[in-house]
Amino acid sequence: MATAGLDHDAFEGIVDSIKEFAGRRLGDGALLDFDARDEMPLGLVRAMCGSELGLALLFVPEEFGGIGAGAMDVYRICEQ
Repeated sequence: MATAGLDHDAFEGIVDSIKEFAGRRLGDGALLDFDARDEMPLGLVRAMCGSELGLALLFVPEEFGGIGAGAMDVYRICEQ
């Protein structure tokens, strides 16, 4: 059985999209503040998973129109 996962370029493209999203939506230091409080606003999570960023597609296999990320990819992207 083949291991699901992203190639390096796909992973970096997603990380770049997350950084661009954060730059648009958050002020300086906001991510550090969220991290210190161990929270993330629901509106931002919905925007990231919805059509604005589409991270929910990480969990959907490519043959069904998703990104088809593996568990380690999802972990590393969530860390971003």
